[in-house]
Amino acid sequence: MEMIRRHIERHAPYLGEITPSCPADLSILIAKLLAKPSVEGRLSAAEVIICLQTILQEQMTHHLLT
Repeated sequence: MEMIRRHIERHAPYLGEITPSCPADLSILIAKLLAKPSVEGRLSAAEVIICLQTILQEQMTHHLLT
């Protein structure tokens, strides 16, 4: 029962803290996906795909410039 209570009450750790090399935008997206339901609701699959495509494009642009 304790594990269930912790799962309900605690938030997932921020990915950027665990893996500092993770892009901030990806960490934010994952945090939104793991968040408890909110007033705004969940992201749709199409919104997640758009976010991931944007993050990938930004990473590719960043690597080309460096």
